[in-house]
Order: sequence, then C-alpha cells, then structure tokens
Amino acid sequence: MMLSFCALPSCTALFSFDDFSFDGGSTDAVTAAEASVDAVTDLTDVVPIDVAPPDVAPPDVAPPDVAPPDVPMDVPRDSALDASLDASVDASDGRVDAPLDTPADTALDRPDVALDVPADVPPDRPDVALDVAPDVPRCPMGMSRCGDACVDLQTDPFHCGSCSTACTVMCSEGACVTAVDVRASLGNDLSGHACALMSDRTVRCWGANGEGQLGDGTRAPRTRPVAVVGLRNVAEVAVGGSHSCARLMDGTVSCWGSGSYHQLGDDTTQRSMPAPVPGLTGVTAIAAGSGHTCALRSEGDVLCWGRNTFGACGPGAPADTRGPRVVTNTGLLARVATGYLHSCAVRSDGAVRCWGFGSFGELGDGQSTTSVTPVAASGFSARDISAGGEDSCALASDGRIWCWGANRYGSHGRGTSSTDPSPRMLPSIINATRVSVGSYHACALAAGAPLQCWGYNNEGQIGDQGGLTQRNTPGVVALISPATTVSCGYQFTCAVLVNGTVQCWGRNTHGELGDGTTASRRTPQPVVF
Repeated sequence: MMLSFCALPSCTALFSFDDFSFDGGSTDAVTAAEASVDAVTDLTDVVPIDVAPPDVAPPDVAPPDVAPPDVPMDVPRDSALDASLDASVDASDGRVDAPLDTPADTALDRPDVALDVPADVPPDRPDVALDVAPDVPRCPMGMSRCGDACVDLQTDPFHCGSCSTACTVMCSEGACVTAVDVRASLGNDLSGHACALMSDRTVRCWGANGEGQLGDGTRAPRTRPVAVVGLRNVAEVAVGGSHSCARLMDGTVSCWGSGSYHQLGDDTTQRSMPAPVPGLTGVTAIAAGSGHTCALRSEGDVLCWGRNTFGACGPGAPADTRGPRVVTNTGLLARVATGYLHSCAVRSDGAVRCWGFGSFGELGDGQSTTSVTPVAASGFSARDISAGGEDSCALASDGRIWCWGANRYGSHGRGTSSTDPSPRMLPSIINATRVSVGSYHACALAAGAPLQCWGYNNEGQIGDQGGLTQRNTPGVVALISPATTVSCGYQFTCAVLVNGTVQCWGRNTHGELGDGTTASRRTPQPVVF
C-alpha cells in the first residue's frame, strides 16, 4: 500500500506502505508520520492518492470513516498551519522537515488551563478557582468597610481614622478626642448645663438649652453632648446661669446663650451660636456667674459685664453693663472667679479681692455687707479661687483650702453650718490642687488623694456612696479612676478623669449629667459623647 500526504497539489508521494519498505525515508520518518495523523486537524488541503484498500489497517490508524478522537470534523482552515506546512517542505526531495503535529494555536500548548475560566482571567493563571466569590457590596459614599460593616472612619469611636483604632471618649475628623476640662453651670431650678473643653480645642455642651446656651444653633435641651457651632482653637470655657463663653487661643472671647443682663458683652438678648465680645482682646482667663461675666487681661486688670445690681461688675458700672468695663482698685491680678452675684480675684502677690453682693459674708472681709469696690479677704496667700452661690473658697499657696460666706448645709466642710464672713481653713484636706464651689456644695482635689465633696446633697451632688444626707465634712467620691479637675454647679457635679472621660452626678432634670437620660444620679455616671 502506498499512502501519500502533500500540502501542495504538484508534490509527489512522500512515503508508502509496501511490505513496510519506504521510499526515500527512514524508520524515524515513519514514526513522525504516524504521530502526525492524530494531530493534524485541517485535512481539506491534503491531496489523496489512489491506494488499493489494504488487507490490514496500519497500526494505530483509525479507519477512514472514523473521525480522529476528540478532533472536530469541521475545523476551519488555519492559515498559520498552512504557512507552517509550506515553509517546511524541502524543495529538493519533497520531504517534510517540520513535525506535522505543530499546533496552529499556541494556546493549545496549555492543557492545564480550565476551559471554563472567565474570559478576563489571564491564561497564565491556571490555579484560579472556578467558583469565584461574588463581589463584596460597596459601602455608601463617605463610608469604609471594616470587617462586615460599613463605618465612618471620621466619627466611629471603634474605627477612628483606620479600622480597629478605638477611642476612649470619641472620634472627630478621624482622630481620637478626649476631655481636658469641664464646667458646670450655676443655674437654678429652670436651668442647668455643662460644657467640656476637648483635646482638639473644640467645646461640647449638654443640658438645658432654653436660651441657646449649648451653642448648637437650637434651643432644644440635650441629654448628650453637642458641638458648639463654629468654635475652634479654644483655650478655656466658662458657663454661667444660662449663658456660656469661651476664651480663644488668640486672646479674644466669644459668648452665647442668654443676654437678658447683657452678659454676652453686647446688646443681644439671646443667641444660640457664639459671637465675639466686641473690642475685647488680650484675655488670659474668663469666668461666668449667674448673670455676669468677667475677663482677666494680660495687663493684669479685670473687666466685667452683665448683671450689676449689687456691684458684681465693679464700681461706676450701670445696673446692667452692656460691654466690658474695667474693675478698678484691684491691683495686678492673676486669677478671677464669679459667683451668683459677686466676683473675686487673686492678685499676682497672692492677695485676694472680692466685690459685689456680700450680705452672707461672701466677700471675706469680715463683714456681711455689699461692696461695689473690691475688698480684701485676708489671712492667707492664694494661688486660685472659686466663687459659688453664697460662698467663696480659695486654694492657698501651701495647699490648704480657706472658705467664707453663708456656709449653708456645711458647704465650708469644717463640721459646722454657721455663717463665716471671714476666711477659715478647712482642716482635713492638705496638698490640695483644686477647689470648686457650687450652689451649696463644694469639692476638692488633693495630691495622692481621691476626690472629696461636702455640703448640700438633695440630688446626690456630693456623690456620697449613693446617699442623700448632707455632709458638713469632706467625703470620698467613688470614681472609677482619679480625677484631674472638678466643677460644681447647681445641685450637680462633673469631673474629668485621667483617661480623658467625664463623669457627672446629682441633679439631671434638664440632662445636665450628659448620660442620655433625665434621671438624677447619686453616684458618678459617664457622660456619653
């Protein structure tokens, strides 16, 4: 038998089967030719030569009427294969030098690639899983995915700035923020609020808001802290009866809330967002009383404005002072404090001067009379001072505490409740670092000692282990960690702890504890920022 394959119409027989002898070939050529039979897919151009039917089919060659296994019969012409075959013909003897099983498509050289891999998977990635997981849903604009949740990295306290970065207090603009100071208001039964100075130099307030004293642009009470609108770069915050003020880093002052006595520093009677006090610069400290405000300037003088019915704004001022006026005869001052209707200041030499309402001895000059002119509270050298409802207390240079005034409910902490128009030392506290006077109670911090409070306790404001009995001597407040500062208001108290959190206790009629409720608390509760 002679079998001929040819890629050109004019070529002659390449080899033949005739008793297994070969024309112009070798056993290697036979082997290559036999292997090529199964590989060639384009048979349309092969020129058949009449061959007598063989008695026995050649080994491994499929019968003519059977298609090669797994090879489609209607495979289209492959121009690349044609060109390959043309190039492989030796013009001199008609042999095919290249193997006939040269693939037309190089992709066929990659048998390990799964045939059902998506079209966009590169062919050199044979290990790509066929069961591709569906795409994870996208988070809304401004949100990021942390685990299975979409979160706002700018405000989420558990994912602040990046996933799993947790904050102790709150997250603002992608950074953890804590409290550095807090002030509780000397309000009344119709009001009560508090404000905290935060580590990012913003202010957040909570509680009563009937006069806009929270500064959030509304007059709705808030049981949790809200940001004071547009207030940044704050150095100090002060809260009065129904108004609030902030000293900025540049030495200016902005106020908001009630202006019924012109305590905002201008003619505004009420506003719910901060506005600068006109013409006031170079301020180094501020204080807010029930209806008046005072500011200490770098020159060492003090200016006050607002309610002056009993001279809390100093001599020569009208009953309601519309703008800041210098209080005369004070000397060079270092600290300032304001109570309900009186004011006090510490001079640079440690001397104390007070002025205003003094019918209960709150001026400390040994008298129970009002004075529009500053008078001396003597007997000690002071470094700080606090004024409350009808009392005043000073922190002496040696760490002792001296108090004077009405002493209702034992608010001086000396074991009595009689009026003291002259300063008297509280014997049980030494190495004090801060003192704060509220309506009829007071609290103090001392080095190496827990926070202690005393006085009126009708709402649990002294934190006396859950009781409501008043104390005329200091008692320990059960805080979860030590406090760094404390502020006493109208029947409630707030403190900043070492971890930057804030806790409050006592009266909560208007949400002044900031815990999201209006229930009074006898023990400290965390403010929920």
